[in-house]
Amino acid sequence: MNRRRIIRSILLLFGLICATALRIWWLGRLERSLARLHTDRLDIVFIHSNGDDIEIQRNTGAVAALVQLALEKWKSRKTN
Repeated sequence: MNRRRIIRSILLLFGLICATALRIWWLGRLERSLARLHTDRLDIVFIHSNGDDIEIQRNTGAVAALVQLALEKWKSRKTN
């Protein structure tokens, strides 16, 4: 493997780790909100923005965390 491929692989792995960490952080925040509100559902979630909405949607993990949480809740209700 040449040096560029190694660096690219390391950066890709680092990006995946960061994305996973952000998704876990967002899931934790959402779960705390659910507990604080004494509910198992949220009708609306407001994601604060600095005006760069596309960047937030693509790179913060917030939307991915919301989708993951919604799917988990939907699957758990479907099996019950």
